[in-house]
Amino acid sequence: VAVSYFFVLSGFVLFISYGDKGIGYREYMKRRIGRIVPIYLFALVLSIGAAFYFYHYTISGLTIKQIVFSALFLQAFIPGYPLGLNGPGWTISVEMFFYFLFPLLLSFQKKRFVPF
Repeated sequence: VAVSYFFVLSGFVLFISYGDKGIGYREYMKRRIGRIVPIYLFALVLSIGAAFYFYHYTISGLTIKQIVFSALFLQAFIPGYPLGLNGPGWTISVEMFFYFLFPLLLSFQKKRFVPF
């Protein structure tokens, strides 16, 4: 339940931050990616290192798939992979999906907005 609240709160904050600004899609994505991706990839590298060191992972097709899906933010959408290497990382995968979708939803909302 807390994660659902986090997603709703994130959407609210994005709307407050970007709802009335004339910022372009490229600048918006540059800001979002610049804020999330570096620390996420750092955490992923640490998780990969921990998986090999502490849990004795070996290089296999499954491990490569886990790494690729996690690096591309796809693990949350492929059954069996959300909690593979970095358990909490699935939330960032969903968050990135909403980051890409947000400008489209915002433009749709602005077209349908009728002030009182």
